[in-house]
Amino acid sequence: MQSFIRTAKKAVMEAGKLLRAGFLQRHVLRYKVRRYQAPVTDVDLASEGIIRSIIRHAHPTHAILGEEHGLVNGRHSSYLWIVDPIDGTTNYAHGLPLFNVTVALQKDGRTILGAVYQ
Repeated sequence: MQSFIRTAKKAVMEAGKLLRAGFLQRHVLRYKVRRYQAPVTDVDLASEGIIRSIIRHAHPTHAILGEEHGLVNGRHSSYLWIVDPIDGTTNYAHGLPLFNVTVALQKDGRTILGAVYQ
């Protein structure tokens, strides 16, 4: 369990650094057609990339479900990481400091860990 906690903490902290560095800067803002015109920025994509990389490096057999890129590593693992790279993209994109990075881990469909960087 300690290695999972270390991974989750590292993932949200590294993504949080990226969000802090890009806050109040101009971002490319697009809208996801599939989800009620939900906004997505270049930082959403980069944040999820950082998180995925950290998880894959630490736990290469685990599945990852991210808001921006969907499911990776399929359903063959009993472990599933769930990632929201910027929870509050609209706020972030408009300079409102009310957003966070969220990562959770499930084992066999049961949530066993969560980490939030606000």
